[in-house]
Amino acid sequence: MTRPRAALVIGAVCAVFAAPSLASAGGPSVVTHETTIDYGFSGTAERFRAPIGVDSVEVMACGAEGGTGVPVGDGFDIVFARAGLGAEVAGEITVSHWQKLNVRVGGQGGEVAGFNGGGTSVFDPLFQVEGQGGGGASDVRVGGNTLRSRAIVAGGGGGGGGGFVPLFPDPSVLVGGHGGFVGGDAPDSAGGKGGTQTAGGVGGIGSFGPGSPGTLGRGGDAASGTGAGGGGLYGGGGGSIPIGYGGGGGGGSSLAATVVDGVCAGDGWVKVSFVQPLSVRPAAALVVEADGGVRTVAIPVHLSAAAETTVTANWSTVDGLSSPGLATSGADFVSASGVVTFDPGETLAYIEVDVLGDTDVEPDLLWGEWGMVQLSQVSGNALLETGPFFGAGLFIIEDND
Repeated sequence: MTRPRAALVIGAVCAVFAAPSLASAGGPSVVTHETTIDYGFSGTAERFRAPIGVDSVEVMACGAEGGTGVPVGDGFDIVFARAGLGAEVAGEITVSHWQKLNVRVGGQGGEVAGFNGGGTSVFDPLFQVEGQGGGGASDVRVGGNTLRSRAIVAGGGGGGGGGFVPLFPDPSVLVGGHGGFVGGDAPDSAGGKGGTQTAGGVGGIGSFGPGSPGTLGRGGDAASGTGAGGGGLYGGGGGSIPIGYGGGGGGGSSLAATVVDGVCAGDGWVKVSFVQPLSVRPAAALVVEADGGVRTVAIPVHLSAAAETTVTANWSTVDGLSSPGLATSGADFVSASGVVTFDPGETLAYIEVDVLGDTDVEPDLLWGEWGMVQLSQVSGNALLETGPFFGAGLFIIEDND
């Protein structure tokens, strides 16, 4: 079977650049610091990578609120109940170095379903009410992207219902159910029921057909003009519409060590917190090759947090040994070595390498020839972050010929 080009690239790099030891000479004197990464609603899946020296992370998350209705037609006196609120959860996840966690932040329901599991609803032409989507769940997934990979889930709230004032003046029973350990039920038989730990919530019963039940990870869809179920471990059921009013959607259930029901308004959020050793992490830089002479490329090196004392690391360029696509010392760059230094309070430093220009057409890997500077012998108060390129900084020489 033909190997993909990306696999050939990584294989070539790994063959040339060996991984250094993870241990710092200072051992117990390595400084630690606490880091929190905040994930707000983006409408897409995001990624977290565990840094070196981190074996567990604390996660807090809020599910999203369901949608609250707005009148569409003229001349109707319509009331709209508030949607259900999302659940707030907290828990711990065990990780290993450079392990990937997939993070999804729930979106608030509205005229469309809330991102990550909110149920959908549709416009009701008879009562001129736009159906409200359920709030999406917020979750963190380990070892994959499937619903079965979720390790922590914060349930979303159900969408709110609406009604004609002459026929149904009391909006108190139209509210959506809150997200919770077990999702909250929307009041009234027309409202959807909350998701449980083992099943989706039942849809509401109304004169124009029932709402859809919730399922694994997704709120049930609502009958026209009513509230849909919130997303969650299991989603809440969708609402239905009797004469004159529509019920709210049920809330989604949650998965976590600690769950607080119905406290999160608006879009959801996720916070990932961990204690990590002070670490040095080299990055990458791109330089366009000249037709002759020398150009200097500055390769950024990051420190994970500002330190009270100086942090240093040795570095040296690595010869690609004329391997196709890898930069060769003397032909593509000037061999060099030195020490990168972070003074107290600094978190960014640079390694400078002189790149040699020519007019030769040369093979490349991705974007150009790859060269690396290997870091080693980090001072005893820090560690060397070894992912993704084994503690090496990368410079790419873009061929202009």
